[in-house]
Amino acid sequence: HGGRLWLNNVTINDQADLSVNGGALDLVGALGDNTQLTLEINGGAADIRLPLHTAALLQATTDGGSLEVRDWKLGDITTRSGNDVNNSAYGYLSDNTTTKNRITLHVNGGSASILPQSTTESPPPATP
Repeated sequence: HGGRLWLNNVTINDQADLSVNGGALDLVGALGDNTQLTLEINGGAADIRLPLHTAALLQATTDGGSLEVRDWKLGDITTRSGNDVNNSAYGYLSDNTTTKNRITLHVNGGSASILPQSTTESPPPATP
């Protein structure tokens, strides 16, 4: 609650459930085979960076939060809270539509982005 978690250069295997409540999550990494990644953002923020050719089905929803999903096969999708506070993004991140990898994301009053890693991605700054 209220802190910041940096996960850099990680590979997530099998199943991972990550929750942000009033804090922040920065994840730069990859998914192993048959991975189920579940993210719940409540009043916090999450920035997820995965390799450009990540094979996964994305199922993302918002309730009064914002969601940014762009530069993937499913197209550029940006949703923001406003008159329509229940937004969603659904689709495969790559051409691999038989993958067993799943990313389930729910944003409630916070913000999240799922973007491809850049070739110059650097680790977050060290904290004292």
